[in-house]
Amino acid sequence: MLNPAYPAVRSWVDLDQLALRRFDDGVLVRAAEGLRVVADPIRAPHLAIPMLRSGLLRPGELWHLATWLAPALTRPQASTRGPDATLADALDRA
Repeated sequence: MLNPAYPAVRSWVDLDQLALRRFDDGVLVRAAEGLRVVADPIRAPHLAIPMLRSGLLRPGELWHLATWLAPALTRPQASTRGPDATLADALDRA
């Protein structure tokens, strides 16, 4: 990833020639069947269906992920209350 906002980048690199573009908010995961999409459905809703069809996530896992994510989306302030927890611990609790 190249951040074109840095003055040194602008002075040393011809940014117009690079034809920079944004990447989608997700990753490609190499599976036995080929590349599969895993993406943030909030930031990249057009990738939600390919992600659901990827075979990388089971329906139960999606349910638990949605349950874990819902409070942060509906009440963002609630995520700053209470003790800190690692991502792994928070996902395990969900």
